[in-house]
Amino acid sequence: MTNNFTIYNASAGSGKTFTLVKEYLLLLFKSKKPDAYKNILAITFTNKAVDEMKSRIISSLRDFTEEETSINSNPLFKIIAEETGLSEAELKTKAAKILKSIIHNYAAFEVSTIDGFTHRVLRTFAKDLGLPVNFEIALNTRQILMEAVDRLISKAGTDKELTKVLIAFAISKTDDDKSWDIAKDLFEISELLIGENHQEALKKLKGKTPEDFQKFKERISSEIKKTEALIAETSHEFFDLLEKNSIEEKDFSGGYIYKHFIKLRDQKPIDGFEKAWMLKLENAPLYAIRKNLTQLSLLNAINQEVELIKKERNLILISEFNPKISAQVKDQPAPFIYERLGERYQNYFIDEFQDTSQMQWENLIPLIDNKLSSENIQDPASAMLVGDAKQSIYRWRGGKAEQFIDLCLDTNPFSIEKYVQNLPDNYRSGSQIVNFNNSLFSYAAGTLQHPAYANLFQESGQNPKKGDFGYVNIDFIEAENAAEEHEIYPEKILEIIQNLEKRKIKKGDICILTRKKKEGVTIASYLSENNIPVVSSETLLVANSPEVNFMAHLLEFSLSPKDNTLKLELFDFLAEFLEIENRYPIISTNLKKDGRAFFHWLKDYNIDFDLDQIRQLSVYEAAEYIIRSFSLVETSNAYVQFFLDFIFESTQKATAGIADFIDLWKQEIENLSIVVPKAEDAVQIMTIHKSKGLEFPVVIYPYANSDSKSTRMDSLWLPMEAPLNEIPMNYLSASDKMLNWGPKASDIYSELIHQKELDTLNVLYVACTRASQQLYLLSKKEIDAKGNEKAYKTSGLLIGFLKEIGRWDSNINTYEFGEIGSPEISEESLSENIISKKFYSSATQNQAVNIVTKSGMLWDSKQEEAIEKGEILHELLAQIDFKDQVKPVVTQAVNDGIITKDSAEKIEKLLLEITNHPQLSAFYADEAKNYNERDILTPEGKRLRPDRINFSGNTVNIIDYKTGKFDISHEAQINSYAGILEDMGYKIGSKNLVYTNKALKVRLV
Repeated sequence: MTNNFTIYNASAGSGKTFTLVKEYLLLLFKSKKPDAYKNILAITFTNKAVDEMKSRIISSLRDFTEEETSINSNPLFKIIAEETGLSEAELKTKAAKILKSIIHNYAAFEVSTIDGFTHRVLRTFAKDLGLPVNFEIALNTRQILMEAVDRLISKAGTDKELTKVLIAFAISKTDDDKSWDIAKDLFEISELLIGENHQEALKKLKGKTPEDFQKFKERISSEIKKTEALIAETSHEFFDLLEKNSIEEKDFSGGYIYKHFIKLRDQKPIDGFEKAWMLKLENAPLYAIRKNLTQLSLLNAINQEVELIKKERNLILISEFNPKISAQVKDQPAPFIYERLGERYQNYFIDEFQDTSQMQWENLIPLIDNKLSSENIQDPASAMLVGDAKQSIYRWRGGKAEQFIDLCLDTNPFSIEKYVQNLPDNYRSGSQIVNFNNSLFSYAAGTLQHPAYANLFQESGQNPKKGDFGYVNIDFIEAENAAEEHEIYPEKILEIIQNLEKRKIKKGDICILTRKKKEGVTIASYLSENNIPVVSSETLLVANSPEVNFMAHLLEFSLSPKDNTLKLELFDFLAEFLEIENRYPIISTNLKKDGRAFFHWLKDYNIDFDLDQIRQLSVYEAAEYIIRSFSLVETSNAYVQFFLDFIFESTQKATAGIADFIDLWKQEIENLSIVVPKAEDAVQIMTIHKSKGLEFPVVIYPYANSDSKSTRMDSLWLPMEAPLNEIPMNYLSASDKMLNWGPKASDIYSELIHQKELDTLNVLYVACTRASQQLYLLSKKEIDAKGNEKAYKTSGLLIGFLKEIGRWDSNINTYEFGEIGSPEISEESLSENIISKKFYSSATQNQAVNIVTKSGMLWDSKQEEAIEKGEILHELLAQIDFKDQVKPVVTQAVNDGIITKDSAEKIEKLLLEITNHPQLSAFYADEAKNYNERDILTPEGKRLRPDRINFSGNTVNIIDYKTGKFDISHEAQINSYAGILEDMGYKIGSKNLVYTNKALKVRLV
């Protein structure tokens, strides 16, 4: 056997996870070691994917060990048997050994996210990499950047040069009729610091100071003035020349040139250079270059603030993981940080490779190459990559489809031969959906300008394996503007859902996919108004909870006790919460009161709340104090619990006060959402990006009208050319004007357009391949008077496709493929969750700890005696088999804080009284055989638990301890114990009820 490098090109629904698990298990079963998994590193990109892969591997091994498993009943079992040559019995035996080994060494079962793996490398080699050994990871990089920007702005007035730059920037913004607030712009530019796609360009700007940028900006401004003067001079020369030669405007064919020079003379803006007669004119993009220089000049200053924050708090940003590793492994054949790891791992799996960034892959290559390039006949090394370039939709965070495309073609970073295998079958969707997608994306391939991208989709056809069923519906809406679209799309969706309900399709089997969150919010609001339950990250936002908002407002009010806006927010909630009908007198009387005085009226509603208490507590304790004071939550409330968890986590590592927490809450308010299991009666709404890797019986994709050429939100790094290259790179808003800025700018812009075309089509592909039974595409009808579609939009693609297959009719808006069949029963079972019915909260200042340890019981209190004494006696008697154990059990109870020393003597006396009682002493003798607190399972599935059963041969004696007075239910209970024991074949010797309330009393039943 030799080392191997395999690439699986796995289209949507092609059994990618099955293939991964199969190849993983083959390694385990072919190895002679039961712990071969210790030498395998499997990497994927989300914690959910990690959980799925681990679960599939473990469940497969467990299934293999089942007696009823055979090659006829389990396809995976059959494949493993065929490829290993092992018999069924041998497979089962080995599966049991492997499973046992994994369970006992679960930490060595390496299925990890790439960030998790990189973190482990950094943690292991922290000292060698010059990192603090006990560093903390900053997952919320946006929060660090915001703080760095705030720190930088706060230096205005103290740092002279920085103040000049910031003031000039604010003034320039107001000159452009924009807000003078520069914090947002600086934060946006600061995000370049953590984006992998920007690292190469930023390296070239490293060391450039604000002064360097200012000098460069002045030079650009000087060049602009020179150019403007030259233009004015040229325009005057043009008209002088016309006058000398008696040439008038009418002498020009079309008059375009004449009008152009009039604009130049009058210093009016001119059109771009896309018109044919203007293509030869040259112009440098001086205005565009000048635009972003101020923000870029402050990048290094912001980065310095970030570094200070990291140093103060011993932090490493999660975005630094890959650059830190890259700096060590670059251009090193055998990087030292991989030496130890390389000895451990023999086999590598990388899932979702199309989402792997270039830096992540370059970091892994030396580690994998170290094994693939060495020979080991007994235990060959392997690397397996699985991906699909058509599902690459994370370019904005570094994922490059081109990387996987190249690997599938000619690129090979290793010295051994690679094997590329396509997975051509689709096991997810019905044949009608698969065939529709085959036709649509084969047609779409012809619309892509880049040949490699076109070829990718030209060869994307799949073989349907799920069965001959499925339904696709394309519906075009007619809307004049965006406002109409937001009305019509939700109406169409509601109509579809209502029709699906008539066909007995569960709401939980329906998923609505959107490109943007705001589209999902619009749809969710409309459906909720029409009594359709929905589940989405937006509907599950913690900030949607009135109780959570009240708590946050109250915490903020403790800092701003005179804020009338907060007072109104608080009163509005309390009026609803307390069901106050006549509200005006209360608010008019109390609005002028500040701080704690604002809440005095609450005493009329039996609410005792002191605002000053909040200031004396930690943030978490203050939140719980609010909950208890207002009895905010009686039953379990997921939103409040999540909010408390968020408070706890965010204040755990930093000694943050209420002010810091409120700042953080305002930053995260739009992102924090609770996680809920799949609901049978709720429609799911999610973005297409979140849906990747998932499948749903019914998928509805509205707003399917993306613009593949829109660069409105894009910016590009352009290299500056001599003589204007003192600042080597500039970050400019993408525009088709760049096509006329020279070959470099033109090529960079053209590459962006090709990528936009691919990414837009990839998003459509992901959306169209999530459905297993029914797919609904809702787009906008956009055609001109001649019936021509906009080919660069998704609507144009769909119309063009319908024309290609001869189905298009401009008078028809709805097109159907296949037929709606009977709904399949969803195989995915609903999550079984244990939901707490009561919300528990207790103050650290009260006696809660005494309730837990029972050390604060008051033995002189009759109420406490009746309740706590009985519970403790039960607990101690459960530990006593023989009377000699009474004293050590009591001593241990004192040591454990279960009882106090003061009460120990009284309890010991009572226990001895029980164990020496004439009717009971034989049951606590040294030779006694007994069970304490053991469950008995009845034929009906009920559990019975007698306090004590003593055995003497086939005879049993039952003892049950009670407090209080005799009750007929006590007799019924002990008789039920006796009845089940008799059914089990035992003879009942005696049934003893032992009452321990005042004087000890034993009652025979």
